[in-house]
Amino acid sequence: MSAWNNYFYGPVAAVRPYLLMKVVLVMLAFDTWVAMAPHGALYGVGGFNVTHFEWLDAIQPVPTPAYYLTVLLLTGVLAMVLAMTGMNRLTATALFLLYTYSWLMSRLDMYTHHYLISLVLLCFIFFPKVKASDLFTPQGRRDGPYTSGWGYTLLGASAGIVLFWCAIAKVDSQGR
Repeated sequence: MSAWNNYFYGPVAAVRPYLLMKVVLVMLAFDTWVAMAPHGALYGVGGFNVTHFEWLDAIQPVPTPAYYLTVLLLTGVLAMVLAMTGMNRLTATALFLLYTYSWLMSRLDMYTHHYLISLVLLCFIFFPKVKASDLFTPQGRRDGPYTSGWGYTLLGASAGIVLFWCAIAKVDSQGR
């Protein structure tokens, strides 16, 4: 059990989760605005929509282009604001839910990387709260400050599992 605790609860250089979160949030904002938004005109055409889960069809309205683009705009703005100001558990949860809903609302958006990004945002909820001022080292120390970042190591383990599964899937003769 000690190896388990050392891996998940051991010290992590504070700059790692800080920079990872900032870079992913900025990229997420541009992904929603540049890659996802152009598909907005297809949403709700002819009153037809199929969500990723049947129960979601029952509780949501048929997405219109304006509805979809509003969700994407809010997601991108929230991601960019959080990249610039910092995140807490509540705002990280809001971003996770908003982004996940943006691709769950319709099967028009079937890109598999959205599942991975939602998984990353879920792990961000448990990232340590690190500010830029926390990254400076006191005089006389050579290494930077450390934090307990089990969300960061959880993200590493989750990404490893996803990538291992992708590698196994590529062995399939269908080449999907």
